[in-house]
Amino acid sequence: MEGLRKVLDKLHFSKDQTVSIKGLMEHLASLKKKHESEVLSKEVMTSTDILQSSSTEIRDVKSTLQALQIGLQTLLSMVGY
Repeated sequence: MEGLRKVLDKLHFSKDQTVSIKGLMEHLASLKKKHESEVLSKEVMTSTDILQSSSTEIRDVKSTLQALQIGLQTLLSMVGY
């Protein structure tokens, strides 16, 4: 009888460990999903910042180009072209 009790205790302990391991694995999977989501969010935010910065830079370059074209036209009209 005592031997059977030990076997049952070991089975219960084993079962508890299995439940704990499954719980930990589920928690780990949840953490991985959350991490991936956070990384994608950060990448999107970084890409958005880069796009906004590039857009501003393009606007500045276009403005400079327009000013140079006006200056060139002014000079050409002064020279008689």
